[in-house]
Amino acid sequence: MTTVSRRVGVFGGAFDPPHRAHVALVEAAVQTLQLDAVYVVPTGEAAHKAPAKTAAAHRLAMARLAFADVPQAIVDDCEVLRRGPSLMVDSLAALSEKDRNATKPQQTNVAWYLIIGLDQLSRFESWVQWQNIAAQCHLAVAYRGEAAGPALDPLALPLVINEWAGKGVRVTTVPFKPLAISSSAVRAAIQSAEGAIWQDWVPAQVTNYIATNQLYQDATP
Repeated sequence: MTTVSRRVGVFGGAFDPPHRAHVALVEAAVQTLQLDAVYVVPTGEAAHKAPAKTAAAHRLAMARLAFADVPQAIVDDCEVLRRGPSLMVDSLAALSEKDRNATKPQQTNVAWYLIIGLDQLSRFESWVQWQNIAAQCHLAVAYRGEAAGPALDPLALPLVINEWAGKGVRVTTVPFKPLAISSSAVRAAIQSAEGAIWQDWVPAQVTNYIATNQLYQDATP
């Protein structure tokens, strides 16, 4: 059988709701890393964050709408369907199996890239079985435009990469123009007196879905 090299990304998150910065980040990763596919994985029961404000079925549906125009994006429900906390090490195992089955009958050599932000990189050693994740994936680190995200001088990036390499973690960077949008800001704007501004922050199909299902009307940001 022929060995075919492929590059596959994984981008996880609550997507509560998905917004234009999420989509732009995936598009940047596809372009920078020459990814053949990106699995977009809405969280079921978050292991490292507070519970999502919205039911998983809604977040999954919105993610499918948000990424519909990104040819490489595959919105996957492995975490939504799994019972218990959503752990990336489990998701990678499930996605690897799915990807392997989808590419038969060829024997495919896959390079995996886990797309994360700098804030997630700083906490990476707290992830369950982080060494196993690092063994399977490159960490594709992108700058995020959220105010809460840490700042890092671009000149320091080589030092950060070398530091993680010493721990056996392969880090690569994704140049990404920051967009000052976050899911919490979208939720807050929906509830505010000037709520119409949020419609510029999410894809049009997601705007319609939120309005039709009256999401985030009563939830706290």
